[in-house]
Amino acid sequence: MTRNFFRLGLLSCALTTSGWALAPGDSVTIDALSQSDFVQGEAPKSWEKDEVYILECWATWCGPCIAAIPHVDELHDKYHEKGLTVVGMNVFEEGREKAVKFVEKKGDGMSYPVAYVGRSGQFAKDWLKPAEVTSIPHAFVVKNGEYLFSAHPSQLTEELVTILLAGGEEADAEINEIRIQAKDKVEKNAAMMDFQFARIAKDVPAMEAAYEKASQLSTEAGTLAAMKIEITTAQKDWAETEKILRSLDDDRKGLNSVRSVGLSLEAEEEEVPESLLRGVLSRLESASSYHFMDAPLIAHLHWDLGEKDLAQTACQEMLEKKSLIPSELLAEFAASFTTGTPQTMSEFRQKVTTAMKKRSEDAKAAKKKAAAEKKG
Repeated sequence: MTRNFFRLGLLSCALTTSGWALAPGDSVTIDALSQSDFVQGEAPKSWEKDEVYILECWATWCGPCIAAIPHVDELHDKYHEKGLTVVGMNVFEEGREKAVKFVEKKGDGMSYPVAYVGRSGQFAKDWLKPAEVTSIPHAFVVKNGEYLFSAHPSQLTEELVTILLAGGEEADAEINEIRIQAKDKVEKNAAMMDFQFARIAKDVPAMEAAYEKASQLSTEAGTLAAMKIEITTAQKDWAETEKILRSLDDDRKGLNSVRSVGLSLEAEEEEVPESLLRGVLSRLESASSYHFMDAPLIAHLHWDLGEKDLAQTACQEMLEKKSLIPSELLAEFAASFTTGTPQTMSEFRQKVTTAMKKRSEDAKAAKKKAAAEKKG
């Protein structure tokens, strides 16, 4: 019976049709491993019959990679004598010495063979680039010279490894299910990407096409609702927008959709039903979690409803809250409500984005300066 080990987890799998693509089911050679620079242990000389190989891609700067190492090492310790070979592939790294020092420090906690690939080694050319791997941790699983699938290493459970080593119909069924789920994930990501591009371009037919594609896959109901309300808002179908608004969950995804609708309505030039404005306002004021853009949006919604006193009260409350937004921008925004012409949310968000970017750049510069002074 197929066990859906990966149903709730992150699957990683490239399913392109490019001539250079590396996809599950393809035959793979061991050449790139043989040509890698091993900082610990040795490269396997060949794909041994019926043995399972996990090529675990990691880097010293990758927190999730480091967090997964104990589990990977445990698999190596427990199953190495039973036919499992684990090889750590240090990728996307700047400098061999970083990998050497890290592995030495881990000691017995990272006892499997480890190779330094960096950014341009043969493994990167033969595996990472063709499989379109751009994030780590990422584990390739191979058996009998066949690339079976890829996954986050933490999802390679002992039960799954046992099944893969045993082979047979159960292993075939498991591999097939993993591939199906991975393909579904790739297609969902593509549909979401298409939707976002269409939304930015305000191409409603393209948004609808992407929504239909996503709805035919295993897309979560909350995600579909978020996509649908973007469409109805763009279509100015206020009745349907209001209906979906009431159905949105009070979670991060649902509240983000509420905020998105609110921002769209604030910028809307045509008349919007009062019931819809109040619906968005009610959802934001009763939200279980607070976002730093909620207070400015709440102030604008009150203003659009003709409730100017409540709008200014919302501004005052905004000034009293702790916020990631620079205080001078909040003060400027609040003051604009006393002039009778409030700063638009679009203007406000642009100023916040610019200020946040400068803050980040200043912090990086200060950190770099401190490091240079310490080194000097």
